[in-house]
Amino acid sequence: MNINEINENSRRILIDVSQLYEAYLSVDSEFRSYRGTMRWKKVNGKEYLFRQRNSRGDGKSLGARDARTQEIYNNFHARKAELGEKRKSLLDRLTQQRGFCVAAGINRVPKTAADVVRSVRLVKTGSHPLIVVGTNALFAYENMAGVHLDPALLASEDIDLMWDVKRKLNLAVIEPVGGLLSLLKEADRTFDRMPKTPFRAANSKGYMVDLIKPAPSQIHKTAKASLTGHKNDLVAAEIRNLDWLYAAPLVSATVVGNDGLPVVFDVPDPRVFAAHKLWLSELSNRSPVKKVRDRGQGTAVLRLLKAYLHDYPPDSDALRGLPQSLRDNLQSEYDRVVIDSQEQASTPAPGF
Repeated sequence: MNINEINENSRRILIDVSQLYEAYLSVDSEFRSYRGTMRWKKVNGKEYLFRQRNSRGDGKSLGARDARTQEIYNNFHARKAELGEKRKSLLDRLTQQRGFCVAAGINRVPKTAADVVRSVRLVKTGSHPLIVVGTNALFAYENMAGVHLDPALLASEDIDLMWDVKRKLNLAVIEPVGGLLSLLKEADRTFDRMPKTPFRAANSKGYMVDLIKPAPSQIHKTAKASLTGHKNDLVAAEIRNLDWLYAAPLVSATVVGNDGLPVVFDVPDPRVFAAHKLWLSELSNRSPVKKVRDRGQGTAVLRLLKAYLHDYPPDSDALRGLPQSLRDNLQSEYDRVVIDSQEQASTPAPGF
């Protein structure tokens, strides 16, 4: 199992693009709050200020035209124009950074996975209704540690998105509104729901997106299976013992797609990810191939925790949501992990 530290230049580029993307997301979020327009609407010979939210004409009146509404109108259009210019400038800089990210070798995430998560995050409103779990979460953990994991551990032709059933996806900012599936089509128009597995969508190349959620419990026993309520949208599959990941503290990390563009992955706490993978590797009814892969991924994250991610101790109270048996096993496996004395001075990952 190889773990290679990225070199200093690659680290600098990763930090720069992460900060730049954070600035872009902040401006983009405010810019989206100005979606639609503000215009004067004449009613019975009198003008009223109308806040129009979308192209369908939805909106509301803000009052008759006077000094107050004129100031609201002027401020709205001035701020929207200012944010639009900032957003374009930051997007241009991100586009310019693509070549540096590719040359530095930090463009690790499959483009389809990056596009899917980026599309979903565009409609989020400060909450995290969809969390990246499974193999793709490893991209976040390796970036947090400043290393590259063995590519064999990262290979995947699908992405698992866990729905936080306490939150809904706000689809008011996209048109036409078509639910989660419409967002997947924004990433790749060939995505379609698979008839026999309504929790899964696949594109023309066979890349799959699975929507999953914890099996019913007292916490979310009334939660519906549909994320958005739209007809023919994906319906979340219920997974046993997913509560451990569901209850885990959330971590956000900027990763970079194969095309050199960044995206933020919201993932479970790496300690809980490792504990869950190790638990899966011991299940008697799990296929041997998956069990070996589960153990490899769980052990890899334990090595990251021990060698690099020292802010995530295995004995932390932050893990009290895990069953005690899993916490004990996590500590035991953590103590057994041996870090090669050369690991932190290993051959740097490709860079320039």
